Amino acid sequence: MPPQNIRELSLDRLRLPKIYPKLSFINPRLFENTKPYDITGSLAPNQEHLRTNLKAAPQEMGISDIRGFENCLDINETGFEFAFCPTDCTFSEDGIEAYLQETSEWVKKRLNATYSVCFAYKVESNMYDRI
Repeated sequence: MPPQNIRELSLDRLRLPKIYPKLSFINPRLFENTKPYDITGSLAPNQEHLRTNLKAAPQEMGISDIRGFENCLDINETGFEFAFCPTDCTFSEDGIEAYLQETSEWVKKRLNATYSVCFAYKVESNMYDRI
């Protein structure tokens, strides 16, 4: 049975099998003197080169299957965690926007953030039939 707290063990000590895909990361040294930005709105064609200063580079990274160890992860210790986000929204095509807003607010409260935005989501094609 896995420990209930990440402080009881480091992920490296789990000795879980790993795969090593190449993932793209943003170099944080690029932002020592300027903040990262990405403009999502409309820009004039001659300003398109100003849309973002984010540049990613591929890097090989070990990834492990952590199923069964979800409770061992803490965002402050490992950089990510699994969390349950309760919702009052109904899942219908009309409810997606409300759900995204509710989720964004939940993340802000959970992480004590000043700003949060849901920038990507996926709806299963048969999701509405199961609810």
